Amino acid sequence: MRGTRTYYKALNEDGSCLHGGSGLWHLPRGKRPGRWMPVIKGELVPCRRGYHVLEAGDLLEWLGPVIYQVEIGAQYIRDGNKGVTERARLLTRVEPWNERTARMFAVDCAERALPLYEARHPGDHRPRQAIETARAFVE
Repeated sequence: MRGTRTYYKALNEDGSCLHGGSGLWHLPRGKRPGRWMPVIKGELVPCRRGYHVLEAGDLLEWLGPVIYQVEIGAQYIRDGNKGVTERARLLTRVEPWNERTARMFAVDCAERALPLYEARHPGDHRPRQAIETARAFVE
């Protein structure tokens, strides 16, 4: 890992890219990390060339079905709400994040925004009922 910072990657369950890109990442097996992805040679260019990784503060913008802790190579370029590196591998799955917690997170976000909606539309109870239904489904 680069310095003491922790990096993450949001992917689909099968290791495929979620927010663009292509290919499959090598998934960890048990306590063994995934294999290193092939080294990207040449200049790193965010959104075009390199492996995109996230820092903790980026996760809310890039949530996905599965989040992994990632080890990165020596080169790292920060670009807004993400970073890019020439080399990376998945270390471990972030276990507290799963389908249930993702759904609960969505319900919690909607609930936090509800007062803004209700202030403008005090007689419309549909969003509150939808949130209650979604929470009941998750639980």
